Amino acid sequence: MKHKLGILLAATKNSSFTIGTLLINIMDVMGEKVDVFYILHDGFSLNDQNIMQKIVKNKTIKFIPFTQEDFLATLSKNQNDIDNLFFLKRWTHMAFARFEAFKFLDECESIIYLDFDVLLLKSIDELSKLRARKYHFGARLGKTLLQTALPLEKNHSNKRVYQTGILVFNDLIPNPLQCYQFIYNYLSQNTKNWQDQGIFSLMVYENHFKVKDLKDKYTGSTHYLTNLTQNASIVHACGTNSRFWNSKFCNQT
Repeated sequence: MKHKLGILLAATKNSSFTIGTLLINIMDVMGEKVDVFYILHDGFSLNDQNIMQKIVKNKTIKFIPFTQEDFLATLSKNQNDIDNLFFLKRWTHMAFARFEAFKFLDECESIIYLDFDVLLLKSIDELSKLRARKYHFGARLGKTLLQTALPLEKNHSNKRVYQTGILVFNDLIPNPLQCYQFIYNYLSQNTKNWQDQGIFSLMVYENHFKVKDLKDKYTGSTHYLTNLTQNASIVHACGTNSRFWNSKFCNQT
């Protein structure tokens, strides 16, 4: 029997606190709706893992290693090949952990990936209903063109890029592992042309997948008034120095 709804989260070991906090948040607003948690990490301590297990109580939680060494092995690359890549210096290899969801669709009908810098204001379990409406994915359609995200890519260059901070994967995707391979083949062959959102969007357009545009409701602003107008379900505190734990407001009283 397949799980109905899974949540996939990912972080490096120095950001394990963000996953613990997010698990508390998810359990508070929609814990009864989630069947399984997939946690991608590069070395969470056993203590951290035990704490997270206690947070989700009787829910299934799976800890899946995703180290930079694992990532490079999948690419058939070594450290020297990627040392000077701005993308990895800015975001780390964990930006590609979201695509591990393709591997779990054989055991879960719908998987929602969430960036580690989000806050759920209410349940988002309605996203699992995209499956009944025959959507392969759910993602917010941004304004950036593919030619900007992937400057060396000639196909679909004038199409807009899907943002990947919140992604819904459904098991209606005909060949999930082929999608996974598409992404890693592209990464391997285009070392200077990396951008997770661009590569995901290219895969969508190449395969004519049906994607539900999640719009602003699932990428709410940290600005209170903007949030009200968006009727947001999720606040996304994205940006290097704009997150809940490191923004200029953190130490203000």
